[in-house]
Amino acid sequence: MTEKTMNDEMGGEKEYLNYLESSMVYKKEIIRQIESMYDNDEDGIKKRLANGELDYINDFSHEYYYDKGISVPELNEAD
Repeated sequence: MTEKTMNDEMGGEKEYLNYLESSMVYKKEIIRQIESMYDNDEDGIKKRLANGELDYINDFSHEYYYDKGISVPELNEAD
């Protein structure tokens, strides 16, 4: 991630590092959300992949999750 992108999309380096750490601490919650998104939009995801192998999901996963509103809990929130 470039410094400009970090500032524009995440609000700065500190916020970006907090987001990354939160992503690791709350990985089970994030995986639960991803599973739910997939269950709710399986046909759309497969269509976007042109019914190809699901290994290719990484090509658009970040944008997809961001667009769908994946929520990464703040570090100071209770489990």
